[in-house]
Amino acid sequence: MRGEAITVESLAAGGRGVATMPDGRKAFISGAFPGDEVCVLERKIKKKFVEVTAFQRQATGPDQIPPACPHFESCGGCDWMPLSVEAQKVHKLRIVKEALRRIGGIHLDALGSEIEWSSAGGEQGYRSRVRLQVKDGRLGFFEQKSHRLVRAPDCLVMSPGLARCVELVYEHLDGDDSVLSCVRSIEVRALLNGEPDRETCSVYLALENAVPGKGRAKWREARAKLAAKLGALQPSMLIRCSDEPSCEQRMHANEGVYTYAPVGSFTQVNLQVNAQLVQKVVAIAQESGAKSFLDLYCGCGNFSLPLAFAGLTGMGVEVNRDSIHAAGRAADEQGLPVQFLAASVDDFLGTPRARATVADIAVLDPPRSGAKNLLASLLKLQISRVLMVSCEPGTLARDLKVLVQGGYELNAIHAFDMFPQTHHVETLALLTRN
Repeated sequence: MRGEAITVESLAAGGRGVATMPDGRKAFISGAFPGDEVCVLERKIKKKFVEVTAFQRQATGPDQIPPACPHFESCGGCDWMPLSVEAQKVHKLRIVKEALRRIGGIHLDALGSEIEWSSAGGEQGYRSRVRLQVKDGRLGFFEQKSHRLVRAPDCLVMSPGLARCVELVYEHLDGDDSVLSCVRSIEVRALLNGEPDRETCSVYLALENAVPGKGRAKWREARAKLAAKLGALQPSMLIRCSDEPSCEQRMHANEGVYTYAPVGSFTQVNLQVNAQLVQKVVAIAQESGAKSFLDLYCGCGNFSLPLAFAGLTGMGVEVNRDSIHAAGRAADEQGLPVQFLAASVDDFLGTPRARATVADIAVLDPPRSGAKNLLASLLKLQISRVLMVSCEPGTLARDLKVLVQGGYELNAIHAFDMFPQTHHVETLALLTRN
């Protein structure tokens, strides 16, 4: 049954095109977009759907444009680059709405308003960090769903400062097995430190899981050589490997407040859109009259420190000790009324200290897998308002369903274009307790 001609109807969560096979089953097609007419060449039959693994495009949909990046076909990192910016927005919003309806049982008509959309800085040059993979002494990105290496030192979505830093890393490290034999990946990050057009750059070197003792000595020697090579970059470049004390970069979080980000810790890739997200969280807290907050998965204080700067008192909880140390340092230097606790969020919410916590608003920014395991404990705190941040519409919808069933009402959904040229979208949901 090869060679069926089908037309792509929409885009699903995960970025794949959706079409209907002649027998009525849904087909999912990576790399195909609405309006495309495709001929199925290879497919995998699943229980309830078909996964098209090879196809020939016979006609192109109306919203497509030529991909700007010469590495698009091999890299796959910017999977929606062939779509116009406006089309990307339309499909991202539709995916969020569909996830809320199908998984969460939430119909946005009940809100009385549409999803608010925010974007900033354009669709290129927005990334503040990238992870370069190491294979056989060479650097690059992995192809989508593959460990084949793609060399793309001129990636179009990197910020100018990051691009300069990556270029230097390629120049001095690519092919140097005396250094890279000990390394499995390199994270390069460029953060704005509050001054216009000023970025500080860092390199985080993740060691292989097992490095013999003699190999470790060799690594130290190689790292010293590396530091000398890369030290020419201005402003100065911080270098850290995974078994050493953390270095920290200062970054501008919101108007008038800064955070410290340890090298290797989590930061949002799009600093301009992150600023919009932080401003929205602070604005909602102020408009609600909140005086206190609880920030779960607080990281380096991305939300905690601006909320404290805006006059609220509160606590941030995060399992990464480097991040908590950096957040506490930034709070102390700026005299901000916020405490930070290094602990698993799940464990913390089951403690007497959590049950004794008084907060008018809770902010949750969990990983992509969501906050499923802690929602029962959170509901017991009966906090008046909850702000849920998510980069995965499916887990967001699942978690919102639990909160709504537990006595909260969904008031608003905001979408932020944190990842242009990809299917990913950042969302912020506001809920109030009935």
